[in-house]
This record gives sequence, structure tokens and C-alpha cells, in this order.
Amino acid sequence: MIKQLGILQLKLTWRELHSSRLTLIVSLLMYLGIVGGVLRASIALADLSDASTASLAAITVAAFGLLTFLWPVSMVFVMGSNEILDPGRFALYPISGRKLLPGLLAAGFLGMGGLCMTILWVGYQIAWSSGSVAVSATALLGYALGFTLCVLSGRTLSALLTKVFAKRKARDVGMVGLMLFIIGLSFLVQMLPMTMGDGEGDIGVSISIESLASGLGGIAAVMSWTPFGWPWAVPAAAAAGNWGLAALFALGTLALLWGLAWVWRREIERGLVSPLEVGGTGERIKGTGWYDRFFPAGPVGSIAKRSMRYWRRDPRRLMGLMSMLLVPVISTVSVLVGINQAGESIDDPVVSIVVSYLPVLFAFMAATATMWDISYDGSALGTQIVAGVDGVTDRRGRAWAALAIFVPLQLVYLLGVFIYFGVWEQFPNVFGLSVAILLGGVGIGSWAGGYWQAAQRPAGQLTFGKSSMVGGGATFLGALVGLLAPLVIVIPTVVCVVFSFWHPWLAAVALLVGVGSGALVLHLGIVLGGRHLDATWPEVLERVTWKG
Repeated sequence: MIKQLGILQLKLTWRELHSSRLTLIVSLLMYLGIVGGVLRASIALADLSDASTASLAAITVAAFGLLTFLWPVSMVFVMGSNEILDPGRFALYPISGRKLLPGLLAAGFLGMGGLCMTILWVGYQIAWSSGSVAVSATALLGYALGFTLCVLSGRTLSALLTKVFAKRKARDVGMVGLMLFIIGLSFLVQMLPMTMGDGEGDIGVSISIESLASGLGGIAAVMSWTPFGWPWAVPAAAAAGNWGLAALFALGTLALLWGLAWVWRREIERGLVSPLEVGGTGERIKGTGWYDRFFPAGPVGSIAKRSMRYWRRDPRRLMGLMSMLLVPVISTVSVLVGINQAGESIDDPVVSIVVSYLPVLFAFMAATATMWDISYDGSALGTQIVAGVDGVTDRRGRAWAALAIFVPLQLVYLLGVFIYFGVWEQFPNVFGLSVAILLGGVGIGSWAGGYWQAAQRPAGQLTFGKSSMVGGGATFLGALVGLLAPLVIVIPTVVCVVFSFWHPWLAAVALLVGVGSGALVLHLGIVLGGRHLDATWPEVLERVTWKG
């Protein structure tokens, strides 16, 4: 059973990756990047072989304890109830949960997570092999227990929360929570080197092992007495000569593994006799929003109102809006922390210019945010097509809704930066650039959305689950256009901005050029994208319909 389920796991994974040639290429490139990062981490672990036992223990217990904590959480949000080897798929076969469990557990070791943990094991083992053979053996035992704990805890938690994620609201909250977690984690990773610098301009360039171990010592001390750190504390206790404590950590991990296996087996048996289908829930609409009074009556206003409802209620679009809001803020904070660590002053001319142009980042993301708006409609787009709405009306209504959201947020971000830092001499330039990129980005998104569409997972399903890589070449090409096209349309405004440093009167010209070029691109994008939709409505409906 272990061999059969392992082969089945690999075959189904390969079939998903091989669904299209572009998907396979993008997946391989992504996996190569991940493996490259893990290889560097493994080499860094191997270099710890020359460190003191206390430093090695502090770093490994803290790092791998955090990994053990994050593994089940990421498994729940990434896989949700869409595991490739979902026990419910075996409900029609005469097989018990006791026989399925070893095979499902073995299948959990396969894949990218298993490969990365194997690569890390090499560096981990080398790091602990500088001592006695007994300590090296306990490191091997601790790593095996820790790896098993990661996989088993992830599968058990995912099985326990299957009923929870069967509800639409829970899946929506989970998607938004995962988005916030990823953004917050990336922010912490970005800030860590800055906070560990020497405070004299050398921002995180060189961090000694001793200083890193000193900073993680408290975390490791706490982590070693939690279930997440028990297996990783086994070699640390053995290296310190406390064999009794090492045995206690190992026995505690074994007991925890037995308990998790017992819980998981019960959930597997329950899934075999009552496979759960993902369902939705109904919700009573309590009233209309302010946008029903803001937009005028008519086809354009109706499409704009519907798009506004989608932006507010659809978690897929809400996550995109959250990323638009948080990424520029995180970038701003990172720049400010870097300036502070480098000992620079906000009054420095170069620093003030850098800070004042940060709001442009928000406008830069408008194209990619609006490009896939029509794709999120799915098969419901057929109702609009049957109603006889033309493409230009569709493009204009969606653009109105996007601008009703983005323009106020852009103004708040822009005014907030200038009120706080007081660099008003750059306001005309920054305002012109922001308007050019924001209006032009929405125009590019309106045009590109008429040419490229990709079926999106239905609202309520976990975004990163099975078959999450949708769209293939359309997604890749559309994203490339959304990133590069705004840089092209803003060239005239950039030229005026650059020369305004020598001729200040050109700042007013940059403002006018930015507004004019942005409005022109917006109009052309709506018209050209709408005309192409009129000629290809049947093909568009076929492309946006989810067949997963």
C-alpha cells in the first residue's frame, strides 16, 4: 500500500504539472529557485560545524522549531480540503483507515517539501557531526522525528479542519488570513537583516554566528520546551551531556506522533464512510451600498455597481486590493528603516526625493489588479452577454469601479506621505506620475483584459490548492504586459520630471502631461478592449468558465 500510494502521488502530481507546457516550465523554474535557496541554507547549516555547541543548538532549535510550527499551518491554507490523495476518494474501495494511514503518511514525504527537508538534513547532519558519534546519531534521530512531526501534524490538522473549510465563509477568511500572513512574514524577513546591523551604515551585511545565536537564544530556550522544538532539542541536550533530557524530548516526540496518528486515523476512517463535499452557504443581502447611489443609472453604472460588490465581497479581489495597499506601505517602512540604520536624515535631498516618490508604487499595481476583472466573473458572464451589453460599456463600467476604489486610496497615500515628510516641492511631479500610471494602468488593464482571459478558481475555494496554476500563457503574458506597459506610457512624464530638477517650471508641465497621457491611455484602453470583446464574446465566455 505504501508503494502504491507513493507512485500514485507522484503520477498525479506530474499530471498536474504537465497540464500545459508553460505550466511545467514555470513550475520547474520556481522549484529550481526554491531548491537553490534551500541549498544555500543547507550550506550555511554545514558551516555551523565550527561553531560552539551552544550557538549551534540555539540556531537549529529556533529555526527548525519555527519551521515545525509553520509547516502544518501552511499545509492547511495551501492544500485545504483539496489534497491529491484525499481519503474520501477511497470511500468506494474495501480498505480501512489503518491500512491507508502508512501509505498516506509516506506520500506526504514526497514532493517539494520532502526534497527541501532532505537537502537541509545534509547540512544539519554535518553541523552536528563535529562532536561524538553518539551526538551525531541523536541528530539523525531528532531530524527523523522532526521531519515526521512536520508531515504528520500538517496532515492531521488539515483533516481536522476539513469540515471547517467546507464552509464558504471559513475559506474566505482563510484566504485573506493567508495573504496577510505571507505579506507579514515577507516584511519580517526583509526587516530582520536591518535590525541586526551594526547601526553604522553596515545594514545586515555581516552577522556573526555568536550574535545570531545570542539573539535566538531566548527563542530556542522557549521552543525546546514546546512540542515544536522537542525533536530538535534532542541533539542539543545530548551534546550538553544531558542524556536524560535528550531521552525525555525523544519520548515526548514519539508520544506526540502516536497521538497525532491516532487522531488522523479516526479522521481518515470518518472520511471513508462519509466523504465530505465542499459546499457553500447562502447570505441575506441586508441593503445596498453607497455605490448604488454614487454611480448613475444605466448599463455602465450597473456594471460599475456590480464590480464594486465583487471588490468588497469576493476574497480573490479583496486579496489583490490588500496587496496593493500593503506592499507600498511595507516598502515605505523598509526604506525608512534603512535610512535610519544608515544614519541618514530625511532632510537630505536625495533621501527626500526617494521618499516622496514612494506613492507611485501604489499606482503601478493598478494594471494587474484590473486586468483579470472579467475573468473572475466566470460562467456568470454569460448573463451579461445575453443582455446585449457591448464591450465598451463593459470596459467603462469596470474602469469606473476600479477608479472609485483606487483614486481615493491613492490620494490618501499621496497626501499622507507629503504631510508627514513635508517634501511639497516634489508634489507636482509625484502627482503627475501617479495619475499617469494609475489612469494609464487601468486603461492598459481594460485593454489587456479584452484580449487575455484565464479561468479562475471559483470564489470560496482555496487559491493555492490543487490546480491553482490556471491561465497558462495568458496569465504569464498578461502579467508581463501589466508590469511593463505602465513603464512605457509614463516615459513623457518621466522626461519632464527629470528635467524639472534643472528647470522647476517643468514640474507643472509634468503634472499636465501625466494627467493628459493617463486619460488618453484610459480612453484608448476602454475603446480598443471593448471592441475586441464585441468580436470575441463566445471565445471569452469559454475561456473564463472554470472547468476544474
